[in-house]
Amino acid sequence: MKKTIAICVVALAIATGANAQNLTSRSSTQNYNYVFGAGGNVNSDSFLEEDTSLISSDFMINGFADSTSGTLPGGTAYTAGVGIQLDQAYSVNGSLSNFNQIIAESSASAFTETVNGSAQVLSSSPGNGLVLNFDLASLTEYRFRGSILTSPSEVGIMNFIALQRFDGVTWQQIHNSLFLPGQEGSFDYSGSLIAGNYRLISANGLTISGNRAVESDYSYNFEVVPEPITMFAIAPALMLLARKRKRS
Repeated sequence: MKKTIAICVVALAIATGANAQNLTSRSSTQNYNYVFGAGGNVNSDSFLEEDTSLISSDFMINGFADSTSGTLPGGTAYTAGVGIQLDQAYSVNGSLSNFNQIIAESSASAFTETVNGSAQVLSSSPGNGLVLNFDLASLTEYRFRGSILTSPSEVGIMNFIALQRFDGVTWQQIHNSLFLPGQEGSFDYSGSLIAGNYRLISANGLTISGNRAVESDYSYNFEVVPEPITMFAIAPALMLLARKRKRS
C-alpha cells in the first residue's frame, strides 16, 4: 500500500513539474522629472524608485504636486504648477515556482498649468513600468486578457502591455497592445506557449507642458490553463490505488 501511494506521489510530482510556471524576476520602476516657475523662481527636481524584490503581491505609489506664483520684472504676475500621480500593483496566484495566474494594474495622471510662466512634467523610460519574467517548463495553455485606456490623440502619452518570448537573442512579440485599433481597448487572447523564457512588460509614460491634464491606465490577467495531460499522467497510479483499496 505504501509503495502504491509513493508511486502516486511521484506520478503527480512528475505531471505537475512538467507544467511548472516559474516566476523568476520582477522589476517595478517609477520615475519623473518636473520644472515649473518663471524668471528667477524656477523649481525643478527628479525622482526614481525601483523595486526588484520577488514576492507574491506588491504595489508602488508615488506622486508630487506643487505650484508657485509671483511678479516678474515690469510688474507682470505669473503662476505655475505641476502634479503627477503614479500607481501600480500586481498579484500572483499559486506559488512563485508554479503560479497559475498573474494580475496587474497601473495608472498614471499628470497636470501642468501656468500663466506667464512655464510648467513641464516628464515621466518616461519607463515612467511607470512593471516587468515580470517567468519560465515555462513545457508546452502550456494560456489566456491573456485585459484592457488599456489612453488617448493616442494626446501628444506625449505612452501606454502599453506586452507578452514577449526571449529567443536567445532578442525579445519577440507575442501580444502587444500597441497593435490594438487606436492602441487602446480590451483584449482577450488564448493559445499555447512553448517551453522557454517569457516576460509580461507594461508601462505608463507621459510628457506634458503648458496647460494640460492627462491620464492613462491598464489592467491585465494572465492565466495558465491546466493541461489535460496532467490527469492522464497520474490516472494509472490512481486506478492502481483504487484497486488496492477495494481489495483491502
